[in-house]
Order: sequence, then C-alpha cells, then structure tokens
Amino acid sequence: MTAAPSGLRLPRLTNFARRLVDAWNRLGSQTAFYVRALGFTWEAIVRYKVETLRLIANMSLGVGALVGILFAPKSGEETREFLSQKADEGRDFAQRKAKELRERADDLIERSKDAASRGKDSISAAVEGAREAYRREASKS
Repeated sequence: MTAAPSGLRLPRLTNFARRLVDAWNRLGSQTAFYVRALGFTWEAIVRYKVETLRLIANMSLGVGALVGILFAPKSGEETREFLSQKADEGRDFAQRKAKELRERADDLIERSKDAASRGKDSISAAVEGAREAYRREASKS
C-alpha cells in the first residue's frame, strides 16, 4: 500500500490550515502597511504644513460642532427653531444690506452722470471759447 499525500488524507484540516496561514499573511501585510504609514506621518506633517493645519482646523470645527450639539442646553426642537429664526434674521439682514447697497450704487451712478454732464458742459464751453478766440485772431490777420 502506498502512502497518500497528507492533503488528500485530511482535506478539511489542510484547507483550514491554508486559510489560517493566508489570514496570518494578510494580517502581517496590513500591519506592515500601517507601520509604514505611521512612519511617514511625521514627514507628511513637515512637508505639508498648511494642509495639515487646515485639516486640524476642519477636524476641530467638526468636533466643536458635535460637542455643541451634544451638550446643547435646549431640546432638538427648540434648537431647530432657534436656528431657523437666526437663518431668517440673516436672510433679512442680507436683503436689507443688498437694498442699501443697490440704493448707494444708484445714487453714485446719478452723481457720476451729473459730474460727467457738468464736465462735458465745462469742456464744451472751453472748446467754444477757444474757437471764438481762434476766429477773432483769424479775423484780425
């Protein structure tokens, strides 16, 4: 009687051992990746200072908003009503400022037109005066 290879005699045990070894290898590859990533973190922070500060600021803003919501002194409905009221106030403020800005722009346009008209009249008068002076001098000659 010849001996069969061990994989043929115990297929379940062989498959289990293969899966275990594969899982162990994947765990080792992932661990190596994370160790390398952590090793390059300092280099990324030094090389990309502005981006790192921006990311920290964004994370801080998010955490601050989350903490503010979690520890808000009002209930959710009261908070939503408060936020809605403030949004309406902000919209009204923006509309008021836009109207004021539009009125100021219209006033500025009118004043500019008046100034241009006065300037045009002054230039026309100066040109007419120059023509008259030229005609007088030309008639003397």
